[in-house]
Amino acid sequence: MESTQQPANGLEAFRLYWAGKGKLRVAYWGFGVVGSFILSFLSMLGLFFVAPFAKSEGGSIFESTAFNVYFTVVLLVLLSYQIVVSILIWRNAHNTSNRVWSQLAKAAVALSAVLFLYQLLKQI
Repeated sequence: MESTQQPANGLEAFRLYWAGKGKLRVAYWGFGVVGSFILSFLSMLGLFFVAPFAKSEGGSIFESTAFNVYFTVVLLVLLSYQIVVSILIWRNAHNTSNRVWSQLAKAAVALSAVLFLYQLLKQI
């Protein structure tokens, strides 16, 4: 069943969804798809500010310390966000009127975790 609780602010909304009392469609499309897109866009936008510092060190931008630090921080932030979003989707999967969406959301979370681990192990 869809939850009817309406949060007053962002922190209250996060607490509501963390507790598994939010709507699946908001957890999946709002936090998952739109939130990930915005965070990825901001990460790419940040390259415009890092590139001049990376270029001034000489050589390739990808070999610079500034780029490597920025890239590492962005990866950690994106990975952390994806873990939190996966938990939000899983905890709120039951809050939908159609159980098919619930099962598909959980399958998407599980599949993304398996694919991530596969890619990680493939690199070793």
